[in-house]
Amino acid sequence: MEHEPLEEKLRELLRKYEVSPELLTLEITETALVINPMKARRTIDALVQLGIHFSIDDFGAGYTSFKYLKTFRISEIKIDQEFVTGIEKESFDACLVQSIAHFCRGLGVRLIVEGVETQSDLDILVELGCETGQGYHMARPMPIEDLKLWLGKNSLKR
Repeated sequence: MEHEPLEEKLRELLRKYEVSPELLTLEITETALVINPMKARRTIDALVQLGIHFSIDDFGAGYTSFKYLKTFRISEIKIDQEFVTGIEKESFDACLVQSIAHFCRGLGVRLIVEGVETQSDLDILVELGCETGQGYHMARPMPIEDLKLWLGKNSLKR
């Protein structure tokens, strides 16, 4: 049985919920790009035409290839927490993260560092040129009602 194409399903949902496609970023894993690269490219290109953005999740944890960044229209990379959590200055991970941050800036691709668990991690990552991160240091997952309260009480700080 043929499934409804992802493009049509997303178009229908965006219309139904009155959401602008530019507000939607879909995360894909490197594995998804490797399994069927031709199909992945067609799907991503069609969705990018709608205005939807794409993020490669867990970048560096699997089949990382800079070819993906050249081939696919990616607007965001989420570097895997393996290179971030407990990061130390002057380490391999610090050099790698700084290089990827510089590379992303040059391409106009947003970089998000995953696994920011401590103030020390955050301080080093900011020093390395990272502007966006996620992790338990900022907040743990929470229900929407708690998020509204949290946002009201907190401003994002370095």
